[in-house]
Amino acid sequence: MLDGMRPIPLRPDPAALVARNVTALSRAVIAKAAAKIERRSDDATILRSRWPDDPIAPLVLRAASPPLTLATDTALAPSVIADLIATLGPIGAGARLLQAGLQLVFDSVSEVYVPAFEASADKVAFVPEGAPVPVRGLTATGVLLEPRKVAAIVALTAEMIAGSNAEALVTDALTRSVGLAIDAALFDDVPGDDVRPAGLRYGIVATAASASTDPDQAMIDDLSALGGAVSAIGGPIMVVASPERAVAISLRARRALPFAVLGSPAVAADDLIAVSGNGLVSAIDAMPEIEASRMATVHMNDTPAPIVAAGGDVAAPTRSLWQTDTIGIKLRFGASWALRDPRALAWLTTTAW
Repeated sequence: MLDGMRPIPLRPDPAALVARNVTALSRAVIAKAAAKIERRSDDATILRSRWPDDPIAPLVLRAASPPLTLATDTALAPSVIADLIATLGPIGAGARLLQAGLQLVFDSVSEVYVPAFEASADKVAFVPEGAPVPVRGLTATGVLLEPRKVAAIVALTAEMIAGSNAEALVTDALTRSVGLAIDAALFDDVPGDDVRPAGLRYGIVATAASASTDPDQAMIDDLSALGGAVSAIGGPIMVVASPERAVAISLRARRALPFAVLGSPAVAADDLIAVSGNGLVSAIDAMPEIEASRMATVHMNDTPAPIVAAGGDVAAPTRSLWQTDTIGIKLRFGASWALRDPRALAWLTTTAW
């Protein structure tokens, strides 16, 4: 280094930090599962033996069970779940949409109150020199975010846990399970309750679809109507459609679009949803709870039922984890979302293209 010159500090790569935290989560899951298989060592010992230089995974493991208390660990690993969601873009549109909005963390609080987003040009004005600045009150309403449990169980064989590809396989299983679960609830119109937050379309009337008989013009009309409806909130604007229709929009457009088009299997084939990220807020837990079992019998279904119902009916298909040498991994965390302004979302069911 030349005399008198100061070294330039290296800035952490945000993508590398995200990857580090997601890897730490996968390693904590693997350690939990391996402890059930080996029985000779606890999960912390397995974690230290396999990845002695990982500073984050032990914090995830410590928070996994019983339920999380972060205390002084918050500064070291405040966003493991946020980083897991950040990797879900290829899996579901919901993750990218939540990232475009205001993101908060529940941390040690049980609820978060967020002031409403008020988009109005009359709140600010030009003022002559020496003149008093006008004072205008802002709307005092807001939205209350309370954590609702997001949970998923993935079944992995003992060979998968023991193999060299365990990290990649576990990460893939977790991201797919979480990504699809978020999309399924985020884009529907179901009211919120004690189990889940309301779908973003709840209470929002559909916009009229284009009546044009020309498919290309109908698409332009529909997208323009949705974009115009949410433009009062500002950008970034994202349009969500089924994966097939998202591809069709890209092919028909023939040029770069002024907004992102995302595909989600949770959106019906003919529905289009436009959302302004500025009007969306979400909150999640900083750390997950992780449990592992190899002794349970589970109903292998996205909408599970009791193994044996009250009338004696047996759910199918079921799987004995012990008999098939399989580990069941259960991941759960608190999450919630809301629109800060109902004008931040518009949707329609297209009929002409």
